[in-house]
Amino acid sequence: MNRYKTYFTTIVLSGYFIFLFFLLRTGTIRKFINPRLSFLTVITLVILGAMILYNLARIAAERNSRHPAGGSGHEAHCGHHHREGVAPSSYLLFVPVLMSLLIAPQSLSYSGNSAPPLPASQPPAGDSGWKLSSSGTAQLSNGAASYSLSDQPAAGAAATPAVAAGAATEYTQLEIGDIIFDTLKAPRQKLLRSRIRLIGKVLRSPLLKPDEIVLYRMIITCCAADGLAAGVRVKLPGPASFQAEEWVGVEGTLQLLPFDPKLQSIDPIISMVTPEKIYPYFTATTVYKVDPPRDEYLYP
Repeated sequence: MNRYKTYFTTIVLSGYFIFLFFLLRTGTIRKFINPRLSFLTVITLVILGAMILYNLARIAAERNSRHPAGGSGHEAHCGHHHREGVAPSSYLLFVPVLMSLLIAPQSLSYSGNSAPPLPASQPPAGDSGWKLSSSGTAQLSNGAASYSLSDQPAAGAAATPAVAAGAATEYTQLEIGDIIFDTLKAPRQKLLRSRIRLIGKVLRSPLLKPDEIVLYRMIITCCAADGLAAGVRVKLPGPASFQAEEWVGVEGTLQLLPFDPKLQSIDPIISMVTPEKIYPYFTATTVYKVDPPRDEYLYP
């Protein structure tokens, strides 16, 4: 490697080192990878730092060999000159860093199947026969069969238990998803008997009723490439007036309902459906706009 290539490589490595350090120092790295994997970025910085130091040592050694102590300071030439430099294509290595500096990182969003709601005069396309009774119990009619479902995904369940009074407890869509499996993180009986607060982005769809939205968050398991939208179908106190992608907070109660197959094109809802074909349905009593949280993604 000639000296110009050594200089060039050192500059490129330094650029990537500064860029990664900036992402890690400002927390912007969370838009790209799960914070649990941030140690990989630290390891990368250590490797880049070692490579930079190695190149700097080579540059210093080369200068000492060209200008030895007590020497004449003149270089010997063999009679012909070798042109030193780097290939023009090597400058493409700067493109990722420059693009990242010029284009601010954007948060992931789900935009599939998003559309304005249907007029109130039209029957909702997603209504397949189940309705929410005044007691809060889901009733599903399918031909000659009729089922009732409240806090248990089984036929003949009792009416929805009374919700304890008090302030709403905040959960995430991930924890709401855990309720279906009745985990220690989200015990089913606790969540179904509590006032719950959720925040997320608004998704509108013509498959929903005029007073319904999907409140969703993006989930990153490893990195942004595997981002998954997880959402909860929310019934609002009145017709939805929020725009798609607005951050909204809702407070209310949660139920488990039979899944309507006509909603299978709404991916955030599908991600919350269990093999038993039930999913969480949220009835909001309070709705309001909120600022985006520091961590817009959820990390399992």
